[in-house]
Amino acid sequence: MGLAWRLAASYRVVTFDLRARFVGTPTWEVLERDLARVVERHVTGPAVVMGHSLGAALAQRWALAQPEGVSALVLSSPFARVTGARGVAWKRYGEQPLVLASLRWLPEPLGRDIGSRSGPARRVGVRRKRCQGAALDLLRFGIRRHAALGLGRDAVRLAFAHDARNELRRLSLPTLLIVGERESPWARAAEAEIARLLPAAVRRMSPGAAHLHPLVVARMAGRRGGGLAREPPGGRSR
Repeated sequence: MGLAWRLAASYRVVTFDLRARFVGTPTWEVLERDLARVVERHVTGPAVVMGHSLGAALAQRWALAQPEGVSALVLSSPFARVTGARGVAWKRYGEQPLVLASLRWLPEPLGRDIGSRSGPARRVGVRRKRCQGAALDLLRFGIRRHAALGLGRDAVRLAFAHDARNELRRLSLPTLLIVGERESPWARAAEAEIARLLPAAVRRMSPGAAHLHPLVVARMAGRRGGGLAREPPGGRSR
């Protein structure tokens, strides 16, 4: 949201949300069919494809399946696979669900207070307190109004089902990788792994931000993404 309107000042931007509900087990094939319908209706010719986190995994899969329809990739907080939770098990399976539950069910002042004091909120990585509050408000709105109770479980299943390490090496697209300066060690290692698989990719860091950096450092991301659309990096991914 914070990024799309900046890009729309110079480019035609098409955005969509990943579905929040599945019939049966969530699969990447369902999400790829959703994206195919969006592209068929709204996109003409090759496009710069951008995705954040789970969306970056979908962008990878789309570029691998439809390389002729992708002119460049922007992968924000990307991962080629999800590794085990060694060293981060409490954060992943304890602290984060607790904060999300507080934002969903507790009264707004209490839920926001718990969220702002939590590790996940600090790892949003916002230097300005008002931005941290705005990010938490957006999370709370989405969790309470739009997110099905099983969405987190489905997202985790999809993340663990994604492993593009063998296929990414054959991409020959200009690629930009963006990661937050204050992301978790796992997230930074995941971005570094993709950088090794795509050695010609351009790497950038969102200063002072962590996993929600497209929301809180949108100006920098917009400049980087727009620059890639105008002028591909000097090298290409093999």
